[in-house]
Amino acid sequence: ISHALACEGDQLDDLKTTAETYLVVESSLVYHRGLLSWLKDRPLTPSNLQVSEYSLYRLTSTPLKEFISAFRESKPQNTTHISAPPELFCQVVRNHEQARQAWPALLKSLVKPTGGVLDRHFMRPISLRITRVLANTSLTPNQVSIFSTLLAFLASWMLIWPGDQWPLVAGLLFIVMRIIDCIDGELARLKYAGSSFGAWIDTVGDGLGIVTWVTGTSLLAAKTSSFAISLGVFGNVGWFGVQVLQYLAVLQGGGRGSFQAVEWGHRAPSKNALERLVALVEPLLRIDFISCAYVALVVVKAYEPLLWAHAIISWVSAVYFLSQLLRKRSTVTAREQMPIAAVGEPEKTAESSKSP
Repeated sequence: ISHALACEGDQLDDLKTTAETYLVVESSLVYHRGLLSWLKDRPLTPSNLQVSEYSLYRLTSTPLKEFISAFRESKPQNTTHISAPPELFCQVVRNHEQARQAWPALLKSLVKPTGGVLDRHFMRPISLRITRVLANTSLTPNQVSIFSTLLAFLASWMLIWPGDQWPLVAGLLFIVMRIIDCIDGELARLKYAGSSFGAWIDTVGDGLGIVTWVTGTSLLAAKTSSFAISLGVFGNVGWFGVQVLQYLAVLQGGGRGSFQAVEWGHRAPSKNALERLVALVEPLLRIDFISCAYVALVVVKAYEPLLWAHAIISWVSAVYFLSQLLRKRSTVTAREQMPIAAVGEPEKTAESSKSP
């Protein structure tokens, strides 16, 4: 998608028409954010492509200014009607009733398919209601990310407040933080306000939230255990190593902040035995499940089991991700060192290499 265009009045003369493909969307249309990518990637040849009966067109040969001028006067004639997949909804919204009907589908489209079980079935139903309220405010996704990170710090600090009631209160606040942490991504997808910087803020905040919770737990456990602080530091060092390795993998893959977008071996179609095992237990290692499990262990006063589990998970994960990263880099290096002829380029012959 080369340009996002909103054309009215004199703006038509200011358009830069250097792109090969344009998507022109009528402003009264509400659609799934994946619809544009689906439309862009379809191997279709018509110059004007219209999705269903709605005014969403892909232009591949018709000049943009010519198309929009014709669109103002009447609907373009040279169109091919297609139907998008049912999950990629597309609705016209011209009044309050149509807007009310479009909201459920629009909110449902904000849920990431890569989210964990607790994320999708427990946290999202609550966070989507809050996102609906915040949609028409000036609140930005980055502000929500920073706020949720501060809540994680506060909840972790509350663990060491004097009084037996505070670990339970801290646990509830930490779960609230996880729900609020869903809202930043929902707002970003809803308002098309996502950015690499925002993705990094969210990712770093998730990691820091776990580190501070484990730190608070180790300080709480230190009242009865002499090695709790050392065990907590050991686990957090491993957790930090996992974050660094995943950060390097994200940079290698293009720089987006989401760890879920990295093509690890356990997400590949063909897996070895270890990768199949990791794929099997991965739902239990998502940030939503880990956060809830760590809170539950604190509430039942199982401080040392939490610290041991965190240390084991962190260091085993660090070793696994290190092996995956080294494997990915060796594959890239091998491809770079392949002869040109081996990757499909024609070899130079004696005749072709002669000077004219």
